[in-house]
Amino acid sequence: MSEVTINSIRKGVISTLHDHFDGVTVSGEEIGQGVSAPYFLVHLLSCRQDQELKRRYHRIYRFEVQHIAQSGTNADAHEMAERLYSTLDSFTIDGSAYNGIHMHHNVADQVLHFFFDLEIRIWLVEADEPKMRTLTEEGVIKHGS
Repeated sequence: MSEVTINSIRKGVISTLHDHFDGVTVSGEEIGQGVSAPYFLVHLLSCRQDQELKRRYHRIYRFEVQHIAQSGTNADAHEMAERLYSTLDSFTIDGSAYNGIHMHHNVADQVLHFFFDLEIRIWLVEADEPKMRTLTEEGVIKHGS
């Protein structure tokens, strides 16, 4: 099992979109002037972590995926939202399954804004600390008196 980090989840979402939407550029950074539509822009809006028990944590990732289409019609934006609901409902990152929750979208100025959360549990690795230092034992056996 691989280590779960903020960037591994972020890259996994970007990779999932890249794998499911052929011909659409996907970026996690701002896209410059040279890129033409269609493209996805993935933003990790926030990440929150709460301790539950000792080494167990509950982590919530909140994402926004913006989609800029070539045609720019509202109907196309809502159609893309339907595809995102299906794609992000259940997907894998590094062999682990994830489910998008709290999904919703809106369209403003012909740009689709799709929001979803990922909730996961994380167990921190216990540090290997020596239980005690070295111990030398000596003993003698007495026979008789």
